[in-house]
Amino acid sequence: MTPALHALRHRLNARAYDLVNEELARVDAENEALRAENETLRTRLAWAEDCAESWREDALEALNHVADGVGGAPGLTMDGRLVVCVPQGAPA
Repeated sequence: MTPALHALRHRLNARAYDLVNEELARVDAENEALRAENETLRTRLAWAEDCAESWREDALEALNHVADGVGGAPGLTMDGRLVVCVPQGAPA
């Protein structure tokens, strides 16, 4: 291999090394941003699950309280709404 060709190969390898390092830095920064977003989303999901569970418990407690007062029972409509099912002839 001629000295000129060897020098050219050395320069190209050095430039390729720089480009790979730049790309690795970019990917690392993107990965870190995605990790932070993932953690935020996990926190928000846990909060939403806690809120949903609390709402469910409060809704069922309220329905049971109302149902006890009129002799009914909690139920669900076909579209998923919570209701009090009152037997026919029960006082309103």
